[in-house]
Amino acid sequence: MSATPINPFVFNLSLPWYRKLQICFMSLTIAPVRVVCLVILFLITWVFGILFTIGMSDDHDVPLSPIRTALLNSLQLFGMFAFKIGGFFFTIKGKRAKSIDAPIIVAAPHSSLFDLLLWFHTAPLPAALSKIEIFKIPLFSTLVKAIQPVLVVREDINSRQMAVSKIEKRVKEPGCWPQLIVFPEGTRTNAESLIMFKVGAFLYGVPVQPITIQYHNSWNTVTQTEAGPKFLEVFWLTMCQFWTSVEIEYMPVYKPSVEEIADPKLYAHSVRKAMSQKLNIPCTEHTFQDRMLMKLAAKMGFPKQHISVELHSLSTKYNVKIDQVKIWLGKFVSMSGKRGDGLASVNDFAKFLELPVTVAIHDLFEVYDTAGQGTITFNQYISGHALMHATATAEHTLDYACQVYKNYTCCKCSEKSVSLHQSSDVYLDMNLVGQQIEKGKQILGVSGSVRHFFLFNPEYAMLCLWYQLLTTKSPLGQQGFVNGETTNSIRYRFNTQN
Repeated sequence: MSATPINPFVFNLSLPWYRKLQICFMSLTIAPVRVVCLVILFLITWVFGILFTIGMSDDHDVPLSPIRTALLNSLQLFGMFAFKIGGFFFTIKGKRAKSIDAPIIVAAPHSSLFDLLLWFHTAPLPAALSKIEIFKIPLFSTLVKAIQPVLVVREDINSRQMAVSKIEKRVKEPGCWPQLIVFPEGTRTNAESLIMFKVGAFLYGVPVQPITIQYHNSWNTVTQTEAGPKFLEVFWLTMCQFWTSVEIEYMPVYKPSVEEIADPKLYAHSVRKAMSQKLNIPCTEHTFQDRMLMKLAAKMGFPKQHISVELHSLSTKYNVKIDQVKIWLGKFVSMSGKRGDGLASVNDFAKFLELPVTVAIHDLFEVYDTAGQGTITFNQYISGHALMHATATAEHTLDYACQVYKNYTCCKCSEKSVSLHQSSDVYLDMNLVGQQIEKGKQILGVSGSVRHFFLFNPEYAMLCLWYQLLTTKSPLGQQGFVNGETTNSIRYRFNTQN
């Protein structure tokens, strides 16, 4: 993960004073006229859509007749006219391939609902992979039906598998079906990078045609992300633009190699790389799950613009699951409290662990605070926690930490168990650590299972290892801290060995 993480789901809309004057002027003159014309045109298109789709099956399992196809493709003119009324001006580069040469079109970056214009700027109308919920929206359901969509329920695995089968059927008969257009990112971003491509469009091993879409206005009003302006604001501000410049480029058809046909992930990665080079923007390891994590953070009262994790990279490197990350998010929200800046300090960290700020806590905090800033972001916390979790829960380390705690509980009355001091500094109070471990075991409902507690709370496993370094001979051959080892050598061995 990058040192300065990009968050593709954050967009800050700028409103300098001269843009506010522009909004006032356009809101009193051209923008209302545009909206009224668009509403009228939309209703006319909807009426024609009803007429053209009478008798059509909702399953879209059979190709349409040439006459009905020609009628539906005429709707493309209505759509194109609508965007012209809205002030959109197009620059088209390259040439759209025929469906027999590229049954699937992949478009990126997906930054706006205005990306719908990709359906209308050239004929014939491409088909789409659409959420079934859109059929519950009045008026829109008829228009979506006209483009012969493949419908899917995102949360239903059976529905997703059925959609895969339907697409496979279509790509095997490319001359009978319209091209399928797919946004492989699967969600909207700020267009400053390309996030991970979903493999759906690349499962079938057929050639695809990449399309890039870029909005070139100096004042960006079209971008809509998770942390950014909502659709109605985006729509009205775009109507207040004097014009909106759009560049659409049809890249050459990408024909997969034998290796890419056998590995859809490799195929998706190769196409994404080619598109990022064309757009001159980086690729990141963010996915749709990162956006869902931001939604969860907002529900917890945490500023979601501070959530940037790259879950795919985290999962690949440390084998971390999304459910674990959600738990860690809850921890960080509790830790950072109501600061509002998305940061947590060592004091916040110690308070969350219900332990005093000691050398051990400072050393543990440095696992997260690698830059030595004194505070950590959620991204630093989740990266450090994943590393700590992978280290502390490795089988041999976990066994060792459990044994250390068992040995401690067996000899509480020995001088090794008392708080360790040098001058007035307290380095570790194992009695307090033990109290928190016992309390946590009770909360988990697994009384007697230290191992289970450490799996959920690797910080305490690491503190047990720190305690072991203090009270025993080190692997370096030095005596433990109770026999005079310095603070710096303890920190060195803790941070390098663990």
